[in-house]
Amino acid sequence: MDPVRYISGLLVVGLLLGLMVWVLRRLRRGGYGAAKHLEVLSVVGLGPREKLVVIRFREQEVLIGVTAHSINRLAMHENSTVIPTQLGPLEGPNES
Repeated sequence: MDPVRYISGLLVVGLLLGLMVWVLRRLRRGGYGAAKHLEVLSVVGLGPREKLVVIRFREQEVLIGVTAHSINRLAMHENSTVIPTQLGPLEGPNES
């Protein structure tokens, strides 16, 4: 393989790799229709796969519980009022 073909092949692969990195960064940043009204305010880990998350959606703050198998809204803060949602009994990760 001559050096010209080797160097041109490396340049093409480098350009393609750079283009892929640019596209992935653009998608991650929310350039293509991502939720611009959504913001994560706080995250508290409760276990290896459980956490409480406070998010702001438009002008409302929402407390959600996240586990490996579900996401549940626990409370909303709207117009200086906390609105709790109906909660069932607490279940541990290994209870059946």
